[in-house]
Amino acid sequence: MVKFGSLRKAISTLQKEIEVLLAQAQLKGTMNTVREKEKILKKVNREGLARFAMVMWGVWSNRNQLTHSKTGRKPGEIIDWVAGLLEEFQGSQIALTSTFPPDISSSSSGWQPPPIGNLKLNSDAAVPLDGTSFGVGAVIRDAEGQVVVAMSLCL
Repeated sequence: MVKFGSLRKAISTLQKEIEVLLAQAQLKGTMNTVREKEKILKKVNREGLARFAMVMWGVWSNRNQLTHSKTGRKPGEIIDWVAGLLEEFQGSQIALTSTFPPDISSSSSGWQPPPIGNLKLNSDAAVPLDGTSFGVGAVIRDAEGQVVVAMSLCL
């Protein structure tokens, strides 16, 4: 179980860290490119950023649940729920990287990594023959073939 106070402290620390990095970048006048913003994000504690993003998503998802089905979770339950989801996701990433090593240069798919310092977005969509739903997915990788972020959605 995740303690709400420790998560609140971690999010507060992460927020301060991001604010300092953004202020430094603005002083240098380097906030005008995507590449500079990527450099800032690379300096941020990735674990803290992942927790922060999951909590924000959990709050948003809970708001939707309350709006559409009139049921929702209490704040502490949201924290525990998203912490479990994040743990499950991180576990799947460990399993995925041990099954499919990041060295994808010999892949038969013909995928080529982006130039150093850039990211590459690949996406796909599928629609079943009955047309009742569809799915989309995307993955962003860096020049080493490491997954930066991935998503999938069934609509």
